[in-house]
Amino acid sequence: NIWSNRYTAGVGWGTAQLIETDITGVMFVPRIAVDPSGNALAVWQRNATNGTQTNIGVNRYTAGAGWGTAQALTNDPAGVAWRPHIAMDASGNAIAVWIQHDGTRFNVWANTFR
Repeated sequence: NIWSNRYTAGVGWGTAQLIETDITGVMFVPRIAVDPSGNALAVWQRNATNGTQTNIGVNRYTAGAGWGTAQALTNDPAGVAWRPHIAMDASGNAIAVWIQHDGTRFNVWANTFR
């Protein structure tokens, strides 16, 4: 599973939170991007326990409100998506990129958040 914990200067670490609740797979390779306001996006690789699908999960942290609901950024049952990365600008716009196999070759995919 993917967990997070927030550090507040002068206060210390908060309480760890589970940011995805998918119990049907194995989650790993988390990446996070944060804007100057404290909002964040996290992406990770999800391997299905049946070994036939690997996709990318995403969740958004809103400063003052906390984590939202995790979603699948990719959901191609035939594809294998892995090695996610994410970047965010000062306005909170983000881009996530990953590698995905289409059955013949590996391609670089991207998705944006505004």
